[in-house]
Amino acid sequence: MKIRIRFGKHGAMKYIGHLDIMRYFQKAMRRARIPMKFSQGYHPHPIMSFAEPLGLGITSDGEYMDIETEEGLDGLPAMRALGETMVDGMVIHSLRRLPENAKNAMASVEASSYRLTYRRGKAPLQLRELIDAREDFYDRTEHITIVKKTKKSERSLDLKPLIYRWEIEPFIPGNQACPADPADEECGPVCHRIMLSSGSTDNIKPDLVMEHFHRFLGLDPQEYAIRVYREDMFTRVDGQFVSLEDVGEEIF
Repeated sequence: MKIRIRFGKHGAMKYIGHLDIMRYFQKAMRRARIPMKFSQGYHPHPIMSFAEPLGLGITSDGEYMDIETEEGLDGLPAMRALGETMVDGMVIHSLRRLPENAKNAMASVEASSYRLTYRRGKAPLQLRELIDAREDFYDRTEHITIVKKTKKSERSLDLKPLIYRWEIEPFIPGNQACPADPADEECGPVCHRIMLSSGSTDNIKPDLVMEHFHRFLGLDPQEYAIRVYREDMFTRVDGQFVSLEDVGEEIF
C-alpha cells in the first residue's frame, strides 16, 4: 500500500537539514508502529521517498514523503500515532492512499508555491510601489534573462516562463491562509505570493527571483532579509497544477 504523508516544519526545526529529517522520520515510523516495507538485500532500509528537499531556514506546511506499508492502514489512528511522535516544530497534516501506478513524491514535483515576507521595517518600497515594480519586471517584459550558477557550471536562463504566478499583497500576522508561526510577528507589512517551477529540470528557488527583482530596482538584495515559507508543492494532471496531497485519497 502506497501512502503519501503531508507534514509541516517550523520553529527551530527549520535549521535541521534534509538527511537528518529523513533519519528523524525513520525513527518516528518505528515509534508509531507504522508497518513499513523494507528494501531487499544485505542492508534493508524503509521504502521512503521525499519530495523536493527544503532549504535550511525555510518553514513549510507543504512537505511530502511517500512510504510503502506491509498491510492496510487505518488512517486516523495511524495519523494520530505518528503525530504523537512529533517534536515541537513538526506537524503531520494528512495521510493519503496513492494509486499503485502513482509516481513517487520526488518524481512528481513540477511547481512549488511560496510566501515571502520582508523583515519588519525592511521592505524597500511601499505596497503600491512594489506592485508597480513587479508589473514592470514581470508583467510587461517578454523575457527575464539571467545567468543561473551551480557548483559546476552556469547557464543563461529565461526566468519569465518559470514563474507561474506572482502576486504582492499586504501581510498581516495571524491573518494568513496557513497556521500562524511566531516568526510572523517579525515580518510585515508586504507579502509576495509566488509559484515557481520545481523538480529536476528547472528548479527555481525564490531567493533567485528576489535577487534579480531587487537588482532590477537598483537595490542591493543583501540588504533585504526575506523570510521564506513554502505553502505547497504541485504536479500536473491533465495540464493543470494539482497539489501533491490531492493525488491520493483519504484513508478511512
